[in-house]
Amino acid sequence: AVVRISGEQDCSTIEALTQSFASAFASHDDTVVVDLSDVSFMDSSTVHLLHRIRDTLAHSGRTLILRRPSPQAARTLSHIEAIQPQGFIIELS
Repeated sequence: AVVRISGEQDCSTIEALTQSFASAFASHDDTVVVDLSDVSFMDSSTVHLLHRIRDTLAHSGRTLILRRPSPQAARTLSHIEAIQPQGFIIELS
């Protein structure tokens, strides 16, 4: 399953973003890919949600992959990883 995220992602978009993962969870695919290539802004609340989703998937033997993070998303991920490693699998291409 692939979930494409675009635009600005922050605490005001978390509820809608959470809902967008419903079909990915329902698919029961071994891997859920989150395409971050069109994200123009992403804050720590979005990273926290991705962390929770990764953990939820891992409990059922599934994997979360973050694909092609935009420069803005990559910057946020790198800042958070420097403070508290999240262990995300990031696919650059």
